[in-house]
Amino acid sequence: MIRYKKEFKQSLVEMHNQVRSYTDPSTEYGPSLAMGHRITSVLSALNIARSTYYQWKNWHPSQQETRRNALKTAIKAV
Repeated sequence: MIRYKKEFKQSLVEMHNQVRSYTDPSTEYGPSLAMGHRITSVLSALNIARSTYYQWKNWHPSQQETRRNALKTAIKAV
């Protein structure tokens, strides 16, 4: 089992809390993720379910949410 440093785990949690793109960790922390650490290993270390990660990664706003955001923008413009 791979042991991750507390600082590395905390940095991933902070990135998640900042709602940063899922591609950022590989570019920002390339030595950690690009050197053979699979995303599943990182998720396991953070106790995040794979399904949760993939739902987040593939998320897109619903039609209703898109309409509501367009309406909010139109209202703010008035």
